[in-house]
Amino acid sequence: MPRLVGKQSNSAIPLSLLILAAIATVIGLEYTGTINIVNGFGNDRLEIRTYPARPLN
Repeated sequence: MPRLVGKQSNSAIPLSLLILAAIATVIGLEYTGTINIVNGFGNDRLEIRTYPARPLN
């Protein structure tokens, strides 16, 4: 049975997985159109503008 007293913890793997998950989340939000960091990437939101009726002169 190995002794774990004084052993340094290796936090590189959990940290890299956390960074990868954050990048994947940002890419997913960008692709769905929730955020817009890169123009022209992902879904474009359709904007329908209605203008008030102008009176006829």
